[in-house]
Amino acid sequence: MNVGTFDRTAWSALEIGLLVDDLGSMKRFYCEGLGFKPTGHVDLPTAHIEALRFGDCLLKLTLFLDLGQRPKPRQPDSLAFYITLRVSALDQTLSRCLAIGTSLLVPVTSIQTKELRTVRFAFVSDPMGNRIELVEGNAWADMR
Repeated sequence: MNVGTFDRTAWSALEIGLLVDDLGSMKRFYCEGLGFKPTGHVDLPTAHIEALRFGDCLLKLTLFLDLGQRPKPRQPDSLAFYITLRVSALDQTLSRCLAIGTSLLVPVTSIQTKELRTVRFAFVSDPMGNRIELVEGNAWADMR
C-alpha cells in the first residue's frame, strides 16, 4: 500500500475538519467572507457535517447534536495552529471579512523573501477563534 497516493475517488486531497458551536456564523464567515462554496452535507447519528469547497480542498464544519459536546468559541491564540488560504485579491477578501464583523488579528503586511519573491498577508479570526492567514503571492521556491 502506497500511503502517499491520493485516492482519485475522493472529492479532494486535503480536508480540514473544524468543530463548531453554530453553523450559521461559521458558514457566513467562510462563504460570504472568504468565498467558500457549499458542497454538501452528511448526517451522522451524533453530528451534522457541512462541506465547503475552496479550490480543490474541503472544509468540514462539524456540529455535534449533543450540546455538551460542542466547543465554545475562544480567543485566538497566536501560538496555535492556523489555516492558510491562498487568495488572488487580498484587499477585497479582507474587506468582505471585515464587513461581516470578522476580527482582524494582523493587518495587511508585505514581505520579501531572500529569493526576492514578494507576498502580502493578513490574519483574521473565524467565529470560533481559529486563526486564518490570507496570502496573496507565492513565497515558495519552485516546488512543483
